[in-house]
Amino acid sequence: MNAILGGRIVTRWACNAHGMPTFRLHQTDYPEIEAEGQTPAEACDRLVQLLVQAHDFASEAWRCQPLGLALIDARAFNRSFTAGAWTEPRRSRLPSMGTDPGRRLSVRMP
Repeated sequence: MNAILGGRIVTRWACNAHGMPTFRLHQTDYPEIEAEGQTPAEACDRLVQLLVQAHDFASEAWRCQPLGLALIDARAFNRSFTAGAWTEPRRSRLPSMGTDPGRRLSVRMP
């Protein structure tokens, strides 16, 4: 699933071979700088780190300015994933069929 969040950040997610969700983020101007994490917040933290590294290694001003703007976008997007904004899915309180070992199902044939 792909989505453009915040207008400038593109996110993709998929499940890996073990069924764990993996989120990938990149800024629209720099698809080669892609971050990965188990949650959107973790991936966004990594994206900010990668953009800071790229900005620090850029030597010319014409490269620093667009990287700085991409960094601003990533930091703004990162602020949207504060501890209160992201919640883990809750388990249902209702027991599902077949998971309660003490519960027996009976089937009546007419």
